[in-house]
Amino acid sequence: MAKLTAKRIKALMKPGPGKEYPDGEVPGLYCAIQPSGKASWVLRYRFSGKTRKLSIGMFPEISVDMARAAALEARRTIKLGTDPGAMKKAAKTPPKSDSIETAVGAYIEHIKPRNRSWPETLRIFTVDVLPVWRGRRIGDIAKADVKSLLASIVGRPSPIMANRVLAAIRRFFSWAVEEDLVEVSPCASIKAPSAEVARERVLSDRELAQVLAAADACGYHRFAPAAAVRVTQGLARIERNPSKIFCAGGTEQKGRGARCEIDPGHQSRSSFAEKTTRYQPKVCRFDSSRSAQASQS
Repeated sequence: MAKLTAKRIKALMKPGPGKEYPDGEVPGLYCAIQPSGKASWVLRYRFSGKTRKLSIGMFPEISVDMARAAALEARRTIKLGTDPGAMKKAAKTPPKSDSIETAVGAYIEHIKPRNRSWPETLRIFTVDVLPVWRGRRIGDIAKADVKSLLASIVGRPSPIMANRVLAAIRRFFSWAVEEDLVEVSPCASIKAPSAEVARERVLSDRELAQVLAAADACGYHRFAPAAAVRVTQGLARIERNPSKIFCAGGTEQKGRGARCEIDPGHQSRSSFAEKTTRYQPKVCRFDSSRSAQASQS
């Protein structure tokens, strides 16, 4: 197959039935002679199992070498999994000022200076919201759309993530109302789709030993602010309690068998936290004489 040259193309530029002439160098590149006699460059290719055509430009404004370079670049784009025709169309279509993606972009820029968790908000919109709502006007998003989106996330199944998505889009639409982008939020009166159970924080044997060792190191009446640490059946809670130290449950306890209340004193919380990080006891022994010792190994 002979390569196309400028001389040959000029010779073909005559009014008549339209016809395409392949280039002998770049696969898929054609010079299309229109019925008017004008010539243009096109690239024919397959993407996602379908034959497609990419218009490159008119000849001689786009020379033979320029057309080949553009065709080769488009073929590289196809190999990377992107449709060059779709890219060109998207570049020509300016984003709508009231599109959901434009509004989300403005919202992210708004929260960046005042919200350290904005990357997670951006991730939620990028992964869970925009793939479903992209291209729609923000004012067209209705309560039914929100419910449908949440139902699809619950069905993945990701019930807790559905709660997080609802919280993110609720804040987004509240901002949109303030900015007069929408009149009312479509999230109004929508409840979290999934119930969440609060987690209990249970001290391990090692953590319990660290607390008691730090108490001993600080002096029973001289650590922490006006709060007490109560350990009952291995469950720790912070409470305000002026009680003095007492230990119950036997002369030697460990882990879940321990019950202690420690009277606060004048030392700061940070000082107490610092000491708990230094002590690494594995076994804690104490008795009713208000003494606590930690042995390290």
